[in-house]
Amino acid sequence: MILADRLTESHTVGFEQLSEKGVDIHENQSITRTDFHEFTDEYDLVVDATGQPSLSSKALGTTNEYSGYMVALNSDVEGDFTELYPNSRIILENYTGYSWAFPKTSQRANVGIGWTVSDRPNDYMKALREACERNGWPVPSQERTNVAIIPEGPSLDPDRTHLPEHSVVRVGDAAGIANRLTGKGISQAVESGFLAAELANRSQLHNYPDRLYQRMKTEYIFATVVRYFLETNRRGGTDFHWSWS
Repeated sequence: MILADRLTESHTVGFEQLSEKGVDIHENQSITRTDFHEFTDEYDLVVDATGQPSLSSKALGTTNEYSGYMVALNSDVEGDFTELYPNSRIILENYTGYSWAFPKTSQRANVGIGWTVSDRPNDYMKALREACERNGWPVPSQERTNVAIIPEGPSLDPDRTHLPEHSVVRVGDAAGIANRLTGKGISQAVESGFLAAELANRSQLHNYPDRLYQRMKTEYIFATVVRYFLETNRRGGTDFHWSWS
């Protein structure tokens, strides 16, 4: 069974093929904690890709197991993106995080902005509007703007990415693996999803936490070091302690 929202045309084609093989596809369906427990009882494997805090952490009452996060705003907007499409643009805004425009067509793009907790502005929408105006992008309305929490990887104990007692494996932001310097999480979501599928196919999901951590370890260290120097340079020095096994 696959649970998804906002299916794109490319998703629909792939899901139609899965449906022909007997996979149940459910779109735009809310999932409750009760549903979660029913799924874990009924299915051999539940892949949790519900972001931070994940549905599994909510259902199990463990939302406090996550630590470190960024805040981001994003919206789909219509406008003239012909000069940018099909490329994307990321603008560093003199803080840990960035603003972005990810064109989906020449006339439509996802625009957004994100910050670490320490760099959050008092008025999120004002900051988004000003970033769009500076960069020449259409300004989204507040009604069409989403607010999301992005985990600063690793913000979850690696061992908690796989919960065999509940038949759950977490991928993407639910596994707490977004880049702690930029907040980027798409590539990590793809990589963790492929890894989980590969190991599940081999009946080796017990190796998922260690394999995932080892794959991400170099990125974690690099992002942590760069962020430390950026913040130290901007704020005149801070205490910093970190260790990696």
